[in-house]
Amino acid sequence: MVDEGETEQDFINSGLFTPEELSMIVTRTVQFDQLYLVKWTNLSYTEATWEPYSLIQQYDELVESFELRNKKIGNDSRNKLTRDREINRKLVEYLGISEKKKRNNNEEEEIDNHLRLFKYRKSLFANKVPYELYKKEKGKQPTFKKGQRLKEYQINGANWLVKSWHDNRNVILADEMGLGKTVQTIAFFNYLYTQENMEGPYCVIAPLTTLSHWKKVADEWTDMNAVLYYDQGGNEGRAALRLYEWFYTDITSDGKPTQKYKVFKFNIILTSFEVFCSDLYSVFLDVPFRCIFVDEAHRLKNRQGKTLTMLKEHPCVRIFLLTGTPVQNNTKELFTLLNYIEPLRFRSMDVLLEKFGDLKDAAQVQTLLTLLRPFFLRRLKEEVEDSIPPLEETVVEVGLTKLQTVYYKGIYGENKYMLSKLGTNSAKAIHLNNMDIQLRKCCNHLYLLKGVEEELEGKCKTDTEYYQSLLDSSGKLILLDKFIKKFRDEGSKMLIFSQFKKMLEIIEIYLRSKEVPYEMLTGSVKSQDRVTSIQRFNDDPSFGVFLLTTRAGGLGINLTSARVVIIFDSDWNPQNDLQAIARAHRIGQTHEVKVYRFITKKTYEEQMFSRASKKLGMEQALFSK
Repeated sequence: MVDEGETEQDFINSGLFTPEELSMIVTRTVQFDQLYLVKWTNLSYTEATWEPYSLIQQYDELVESFELRNKKIGNDSRNKLTRDREINRKLVEYLGISEKKKRNNNEEEEIDNHLRLFKYRKSLFANKVPYELYKKEKGKQPTFKKGQRLKEYQINGANWLVKSWHDNRNVILADEMGLGKTVQTIAFFNYLYTQENMEGPYCVIAPLTTLSHWKKVADEWTDMNAVLYYDQGGNEGRAALRLYEWFYTDITSDGKPTQKYKVFKFNIILTSFEVFCSDLYSVFLDVPFRCIFVDEAHRLKNRQGKTLTMLKEHPCVRIFLLTGTPVQNNTKELFTLLNYIEPLRFRSMDVLLEKFGDLKDAAQVQTLLTLLRPFFLRRLKEEVEDSIPPLEETVVEVGLTKLQTVYYKGIYGENKYMLSKLGTNSAKAIHLNNMDIQLRKCCNHLYLLKGVEEELEGKCKTDTEYYQSLLDSSGKLILLDKFIKKFRDEGSKMLIFSQFKKMLEIIEIYLRSKEVPYEMLTGSVKSQDRVTSIQRFNDDPSFGVFLLTTRAGGLGINLTSARVVIIFDSDWNPQNDLQAIARAHRIGQTHEVKVYRFITKKTYEEQMFSRASKKLGMEQALFSK
């Protein structure tokens, strides 16, 4: 490159080149490398490096995608984005939203702001553009990148979102887990982008574990610029991300780059709940999102929860919720979701509870279903997806070992004696909760109880005795040992879910002793390590076991290479178990999935499972045919 103030002749006469090289330069038969700033996969934006094109030319597809994202936009698009940003700024000022003011808000002020915002914004952005739905007839169905097509029920779902958008109605897409809510959402964005020239920006808020999947679907199905707003470098990394990915870079009349006009160049922002809450006031209030999609929206069921409170602060009122577990036996949680998306329609929890609080009869259920129908779309796998093989679930009753029985009776007897001495209900409740946990731990494995592992391990003199003690401390582990042998011989990969991280660590010791290949995922595993572990498990054709904590493994994880699912211990919330099972039983699964749920018979665990199962009653009454 020629330095500033240096002529081309000075450059040629610099003595840096051989005669052959000089000849090529003068005759223009050689071109100098263009430098690109490379963001490396799995590294922070702060670790991006400048690389010559000659070293990255094998990634031409990525370079072309970069050039497309940074292509100059037309004046109409620029003016539209600038106008929307100005309207958004005025709304923030109108409502007085700020982090400082937020700390002084009471609940009544929050509700008042939420209602004022909806009244004002909805009238401002009423949709008047005529629209057509995606065609479903053979030969007229929408095609996406690389000729990909939606399934018919997914076209129906995308069309339902489009129609709800034009009817100015916020809704909840509540398809059962594994039916492709992600691709239906991306198809909806793509419709607005290609058919109605609405370039965005759109926002998706999802659990961190699912963000890479959202990014992959957006890139593989559309030409939209989807930016994953998350960085391993924390605040510093996200600041670098905004510098490179946020605004178009213009060139001033004197040739200098500038971003002072602040025209957004992304179409979709993908971010986590935690990052959205962290950067709401400093970043997201400035972005005029056309709509916000919240994935795994059952996380918003707590009316006083931080995430819901922060979401209500953003001036965007076009809200779409995605959840495979829309309701449980709790009308209050249902109201919280409805009040968030349509506060003008669902203003009073007391009114809803008065009409539907107990759902005692079929007439109440039918009335509530009629009320919900415009705002919910719920499809089950067996209703719409013939390509997914059937699911077979078996509850396996397991007995306690002799050693477990001794400890179980000891825990129960001691707590029964203690309860008789406690005088207040609150003290009894606390002690009962503790007893619940201790009995559950005892049913799973004695090593979960404090001090027991050390006590039993101290009696073992050899490795053989240690591993025998490991088995004798759990009837479930003895049964699992037989299952491992059976399915290893068949070559059927297995998923094993437990509520307790310690239980998975015990199973891990057992698997090592039997030289069984395995992967493990708990809440402490980093996002990229999860992706790598899942890919390694799915790509390996040989037998293997994947250990997962139920809640960490229930969101956005695709493990369709497994044919067997073991629920080692059931969750108090049966929806979490259903989510766990759906990691294997979903689109892409080609084999029948067998689920085995371990329940310790004639114990507290058996009673707990019976009571927890009743929580599915409301959903079944409303959405099951």
